[in-house]
Formats: sequence, structure tokens, C-alpha cells
Amino acid sequence: MNKNRTFTDPDDKLVLEISADKLTAFLTINDNGIISEKEILDLITAAGIKKGFDLAAGKRQQNNQEAVFAKPFLLAQGDFPEQIEITSKIDNHAVPGDSGEIEINKLAELITIPSDTVLAGVSFPKFESDVEYHDIFGDITGFDTIKKHLVSLYLGEGVDFDPASNGIISRNSGYPWRDETGRFHICSNLIYRGDIDNSKIFIWSDLTVIGDIENSSLEVSGNLKIQGEIRNCLKNWITATGNIELLKAENSRIASGKSIKVHSTARNCHLLAALDISGSREAVISGGLTQCGRSVNIGCLGGNQNEYTEVEITIKPFLKRKWHIQAESISESKKTQKRKEVIPDHKETEILENELLNSYEKFPVTSSTQYFIKADQKIMKGTNLYIFNQKHVIIQDQSSFKFNWQSNESERNGG
Repeated sequence: MNKNRTFTDPDDKLVLEISADKLTAFLTINDNGIISEKEILDLITAAGIKKGFDLAAGKRQQNNQEAVFAKPFLLAQGDFPEQIEITSKIDNHAVPGDSGEIEINKLAELITIPSDTVLAGVSFPKFESDVEYHDIFGDITGFDTIKKHLVSLYLGEGVDFDPASNGIISRNSGYPWRDETGRFHICSNLIYRGDIDNSKIFIWSDLTVIGDIENSSLEVSGNLKIQGEIRNCLKNWITATGNIELLKAENSRIASGKSIKVHSTARNCHLLAALDISGSREAVISGGLTQCGRSVNIGCLGGNQNEYTEVEITIKPFLKRKWHIQAESISESKKTQKRKEVIPDHKETEILENELLNSYEKFPVTSSTQYFIKADQKIMKGTNLYIFNQKHVIIQDQSSFKFNWQSNESERNGG
């Protein structure tokens, strides 16, 4: 990928930056002493710029732009038609804006889109195919180069230009918005300050919750970070396709398509992660069911005798959960639909099922991946551990404990 080129004078009083497409050049004059016209001309000569000075001067005059110290200004521009037409239904204001902060009750007002969605159509009404256009070096430049240059003025965070569709598309899922200059952005990281209670919410991006979540269903298409407590979310799940980072959780079901990190405690929860579940030496998982596909590494495992604690390394736990949800949905549809109506497409369920079967066929695992359950500080009596087809029951409290599937044995370090 081509990059912008930068030229400077020996004293760094001048900085000349040429765009990668060779269509524009910007000059910055630093306030480091007296600048002569010869110094500027020498720098332009060294860079090899030959055309576009009058065009740039006319554009500066049209926009009432003056050269000021320490701020880049347009020095040269290629001779191409600048007119571009953008067709979009996205409002010309910042919602949710570059801060990403949003009120949950206003989510319904936002447009939500998956990745690779066309946000705007682009056209170039004044371009003439039989006319030669030139860059600032005097070389002929193609329409594709000009088109990408003009569209780049409308590209912000999380978007790209797709020449095939002549459209501005989303690179990530999230919430589209336009800033005051007209650039398109995708907000892929929402922030909510406050508690979430008795709600059912779906988020098309990463989410940080600065507050507690109670008796709610929350599904996030990216990463989820909760700087508060999760309580009594047993009826539905707290789910993220990415990583989940939480402070405290109690009596809740939490599922991650990647990994879960616990900073303090998870008590009587069902924790489920595709890869790993981890925490600091002070973190505690007590009671409930903990499942993941690779490893558990936590400070303390298990609780008192009234808290049954089970920890399991299993094959594709997150994928199995998705398959069960999809299968249950189809089963429910069959029950509620009339005989002559069409049953929903089973294609997605079949794909999940085939992936699961393929994973089971590859068992036992022979790769170099380490599968283990580890308690850095302590593991409590009565904790039940499973790694695939192996089981280990803790019959007395132990410190610095590790159950490793690969070595087919338990390792106890320090008693």
C-alpha cells in the first residue's frame, strides 16, 4: 500500500507532504525563524512538483483559507473535476457520535448495520472519460485514482470505499453516523453509564457498561466490558461474540464467543467461553458451572459445601450453545405454525451441526494446545473437574492446584 511522502528542509522549518495518489501536496511552515521564498522553491524542486499551484491558490481563496504557521495548507492540486455526489439516508449529525456514549432507551433511534453494508452511493457527474487529467507531477492520472481520492474526503472510522458497488461500505458492524464535515463513521464501541435492569437489549458493537446489570438479557456482537455487578440474570443470558471482562457476577448465565476474564468474583453462575476463563490471583469462582474450550486459570475455585462447583473443559461449548438455541427455535416454530405454512430454513442449523460433528470426529485432540484447570491460590473440597473424558474430584482443600489433560495427571505445587 502506497504511503504519503514527506520532504523537509535541513532546519525542519518546512514540511511538504505529498499524498500517496500524487493528487495533492500540503505545506507546513513552522515558526522556527525567517523563511525565504528560495527555501520554499528549493523544497518544491526537490520534491519534483510541477503543476497545480494555481488550482490550489484558487481553492484557498474560494474557501477563505490563509497560510498560517504550524498548520498545513494546500500547496498544489491535480487538474481533475472535484464534483462528487453522495446519496445516503444517514443523518448529517453525530449520533451516537465520536464519544460512543449512549442512553439505552435511545438505542431504538440509532441505525444498526452489519459489516459490508453500503452506507452511501457515490457518483461523479462531471467526469469526462475522453479528457486527460494530471497529477501534481504532470503525469496523466486515471479515473480510479481520482475517484478514490474524492471519496477519501468522506471516509471516517470503520468505513471503506468499494469500487465495485460505487459505494461507501461499513468495515465493521455497529452504528453509522456523519460528522460536521460530512465524513461517514461506524461507531463500534458504545459506552453506557448507568444500571441496566429488567431489560432485553441487543448491541451491534463493542459495549462498556459503567454500572450494574440485573435480571436482564444482553447480547453484544463484539466485546463486552462490565464495570459493575451482574446479578440474577438466570432467565436469559449475558452474551458476547467477543471477549467478556467483568468485575462481579452472581446467579447469572454468561457466555463468550472468545474468553471471559473475572476481576473479583463469580458466584453460582454458569460461565461459558469458547476459549479461556481467567482471572487474577485474587479472583474467585464459587458454585455453579464453568465451561470453556481450552483452559481455566483463576485465583480460587470452589466454595462452601452448600455451593456445588463444577468446572469443565469441553469440545466447542459456545458452538454447542448456538446449535441448541437454533434447534429450539426451529422446534418452537414447528409447534406454532399451521400445517400449510413453510417451516424456517434449517441451513444455519445444519452448518452448526456439521461443524460440531467435525470437532467430535477429531477427538482426542493431538495438537500442542494445552488444556488445563488451574487455581493459583486455592481449590476447595468438593469441586468437580472435567477435562474431556477425564474427571477429578477434589477431596480436600488444596493450594496452587493444576489439573492438566495433556500429562494425564494432576500437579500440586506447594501442598
